[in-house]
Amino acid sequence: MIDSPAMPDLPALPLTAFPDRESAGAEFKSSLTGFTELGKKLCRAASGFANTGGGLFVMGVDDNGNADGGIDRLVGRQPLTDWIDVVVHRVLPAPRYEVHLIDDADGRGTIAPGQCVAAVEFFESALVPHMADDERYYIRAGAHTVPAGQYLVDALYAKRGVGKPLISHVFRVKPGFPGTVQLGVVTLSETPAVQVRIDLSDTAPHFKSVEKHLPLTVPVIGSGTPFFMDVATLHDADERFGTNVGLSVEYQDLAGNLYQHAARLNISDSLPPLSIGTESNEKAAKALEKIERSLRELLNRLAPDGD
Repeated sequence: MIDSPAMPDLPALPLTAFPDRESAGAEFKSSLTGFTELGKKLCRAASGFANTGGGLFVMGVDDNGNADGGIDRLVGRQPLTDWIDVVVHRVLPAPRYEVHLIDDADGRGTIAPGQCVAAVEFFESALVPHMADDERYYIRAGAHTVPAGQYLVDALYAKRGVGKPLISHVFRVKPGFPGTVQLGVVTLSETPAVQVRIDLSDTAPHFKSVEKHLPLTVPVIGSGTPFFMDVATLHDADERFGTNVGLSVEYQDLAGNLYQHAARLNISDSLPPLSIGTESNEKAAKALEKIERSLRELLNRLAPDGD
C-alpha cells in the first residue's frame, strides 16, 4: 500500500471561490471520471483556456462546483501535481498555469479523507495558439471546449505578433563618458513600442533650454533599440536636472493601441555619487593615498627615536 504524499506548498484557493456552474472560464469534472479521461480533458482544456483568456479546470466536483468526494493524490505511483505537469506540457507551447489542491470542502460538498479537489488555473497567454496533443487547437465556447476552425487559428497566430509592449525608464552613467548621466526609455518585453512620445516637466532652471524642445518622438523602442539621452553631469545632477522631474511616455503597440507610462524622477536616488572604475573614483583614490602618505610621514617625524 502506498501512502498519499503530503500536500505540497501550493497557492491557496478555497472551494468557495469557485463559481456554481460551468462557463467560458470554468470547467468541472466529477470524481467518478477516470484519470485516462481526465488527462484527455485536461490537455484540451489547457489549449482552450490558454487560447481564450484563461480559466479554471476543476477535478473532483459536480456540475455545480461542489466537491463530490474528491480525487486521489496519486496517479499510479506519480504525485497528482507531477501528473498534471506532464499533461499540461503536452500542449505546445505549454501555457502558464498554477495548481491548487484543496482538502477542505468548506461547506460545498464532501471531500473524502486522503482525497482532494484539484484546480488548474490557466492564465491569459501572449503565445497563442496553443496546440493540444491531438494536434488540434481548442477554444472555449460557452461552457464547452471545442476545436477551433482554421480561420480562428490564423487569427490567433496573427495575435501572437501583436503583443503588449511594456515601457520603463532608467538612469545610467554614459558609457565612455563617466561624468555624464543619461536618461533611458527601454522596453521590458519582447514586443516593441512604436510612436513613442517622451516629455519632461518640472525640470531645474538649467534644463529649461532643453525642455523647450520636448516632447521627443521616437519611432521605435525595442529590446535591441533602447533610447538614451544626456540629461546632466554626474557631480551636479540634481542642480542641472531637478529633484522631482515629471516623466511622461505615451506609446503604441503594433495594432495602434495607446499606452502611457508616468513617473517622478530623481537622479541622486537612482545613481551612486561615484561609480567603481570611473575617472572620479580614481582621482578620489589617489587623493586618499596622498593624504595617507603625508600623515605617515608626519607621524614618523613626531615619533621618539627607536619607537
